[in-house]
Amino acid sequence: MSLSVTCRASLARYDSMARRTVAALMLGGAGVLLSATSPANAAHFQHTQIVLNNLGGSYGFIVAQDITLSRIAEQHPELQDEVRAAATDFDNAFPNITQRLTRAVESLIGREATANAMQRIETRVHKKLAAMLAPTVLTTDFSQRFLEILHRRAEGDDIPSPYREYLLATTYQDEPVYELYDGYYQQFSTKGHAKSRGVDLTLRLPASWGAKESRQPHIVQKWRNQVGTGMQLIVLEVYDLDGATINAQQLKVMQANQQLSRWAPQGSEMLDSGVTTINHRPGYWFDISMAQQHKNKRTLSHTRQYGIFINDKMVRLSCSAYQALPEGMSAVKSPRDRDSNSEFESLKTLCSGVIKGSAVMQTYETSVSR
Repeated sequence: MSLSVTCRASLARYDSMARRTVAALMLGGAGVLLSATSPANAAHFQHTQIVLNNLGGSYGFIVAQDITLSRIAEQHPELQDEVRAAATDFDNAFPNITQRLTRAVESLIGREATANAMQRIETRVHKKLAAMLAPTVLTTDFSQRFLEILHRRAEGDDIPSPYREYLLATTYQDEPVYELYDGYYQQFSTKGHAKSRGVDLTLRLPASWGAKESRQPHIVQKWRNQVGTGMQLIVLEVYDLDGATINAQQLKVMQANQQLSRWAPQGSEMLDSGVTTINHRPGYWFDISMAQQHKNKRTLSHTRQYGIFINDKMVRLSCSAYQALPEGMSAVKSPRDRDSNSEFESLKTLCSGVIKGSAVMQTYETSVSR
């Protein structure tokens, strides 16, 4: 057996063991370690067992990576420059990720419980990796290949799911639009979709947002932040205007007459609005706020919506930030009084980045080039 084949086999065994170890932390270890009563103050991440498991598993993944780097540097002093370069590359991509993951868990179960849980995770990972990182395994070839993997991880590759998504969600929690700008995105195309009504539209969204189909006839796709568990939602809809078309001048008249609200949900409050051009197509945008009740829970939502008119079709992209109203509050004095300022502002910036980065190719039934 060649040295290269032996190294690949060792890396495969290491990778398999590391994944099993972190999976155990998620399903059995961290799931138990990271279970506690949520503190009174609201958390950015939602307090669910799935979220806690995955945050704990992602922390264990980083711990395993750091331990491996330290052992490589100790056993191969000649590779210390390469180790520092790979570590710096990853740290630049996911700055202060250990502290970010820790703070995310702290916001859910408190500082003391988090400190105890993280210590137990670190101890367990150290114990499991001890045998796998023996000198006979940490050859120069193994170490160099691991460093190559770390450079790829800095690009968002070679990180198993859901750790990749949770690392991204934690890193770009406050400014999700930069997840797009830094190249960590998922691409979605309406071409051939049963609900696209012939519209060929391509969107790029943050890689950490969870995608989901909808039963609603006009909703082509929807995405939720924090790997599908969060309180922010992006919804893509396509409507058939039954042969009618709407041009830029008509939209300007509607804006002047405050008629853009025709596309807003009943019961919502219009906060701001305007007309725009997206991909050379006429469009509008507005911000609305709305109090809702669902299954005995009251929520307040703030939404930025864009509408684009493509021949006789209307495409809508709605980006909503939800917040639960305090228990016992039966009414909202005014949606404006409870504006979720920073979160909604960052979501509006993301929404603008998604829609302005979209590409409208054509409609199937009436192919028009512009």
